[in-house]
Amino acid sequence: MNWRAGPDLEATLEGKPPPWADRFVRRVGSAVHRFGMIGDGDGVLVGVSGGKDSLALCLALELRRRRVRDDYALAALLIDWDDDPADPDDSEDLRAFFRVLGVPFGIRRASRSSPRAGQSWGCYECSRARKRELFRAAREAGLGTVALGHTLDDMAETLLLNLAIHARFEGMEPSREFFGGSLRIVRPLCTAREGAVRTFAERMGLPIRTSGCPRETLNPRRRAQALLVDMAKIDRLVREHLFAAYMGGTPRGIPAEEGRAAEPAQGAEKSGGEGRAWKSTT
Repeated sequence: MNWRAGPDLEATLEGKPPPWADRFVRRVGSAVHRFGMIGDGDGVLVGVSGGKDSLALCLALELRRRRVRDDYALAALLIDWDDDPADPDDSEDLRAFFRVLGVPFGIRRASRSSPRAGQSWGCYECSRARKRELFRAAREAGLGTVALGHTLDDMAETLLLNLAIHARFEGMEPSREFFGGSLRIVRPLCTAREGAVRTFAERMGLPIRTSGCPRETLNPRRRAQALLVDMAKIDRLVREHLFAAYMGGTPRGIPAEEGRAAEPAQGAEKSGGEGRAWKSTT
């Protein structure tokens, strides 16, 4: 194990966060509140990849949990594929991080079903398989909400890809119910730019795990990212504007300091149940 908590993280966990950290957590909390993502008594399972987004999300949600009146349970889970297992040193660093954070953490070994003949795993299929395992784990633990680390950039990229490939103005929802409302996916980083998440994670010294996916460079999102960079030369708030358009033409959930004045959004229904205690595999 090589990872140790740095001074900024230690100070933040002691209730003395630097101003930049406090602003980030408040931004995440604002999105949670505006879109009714997490309420009193909810049980939340965060899907962890070991990347900057999911680790920053876990830290922000735990810091928010300590300061708000809503009493919700928080746990984290890494899906570890049999055909692409996590590096043992990375896993130990993640366990150390979550021990410092005080959040139950588990690693779930799973097998992806074999692709059809003549096909290979793509990003879409892998993402669906990971969500399926997270859903199963959440149900087994009695947790009604699965939180994912998709950022504002991810929201905008999805819109562009669906427009270009499927001719649909369709994106990821900040909060979406499944199975008749018994389980929800929420995306508390939906109004946070990827650059802000990266800065927060790096300055906090989080144990970021580098992606070893052999198909990473083939992901069509790379082209959408480059397109957004070019579009930002026309208007620097292009990501915020795309998200606002998808959410009904108003900048709901966008922090006022980044765009126009923000309006509160209609809250989604709560998911059920506080949930049973999550078993940590530390």
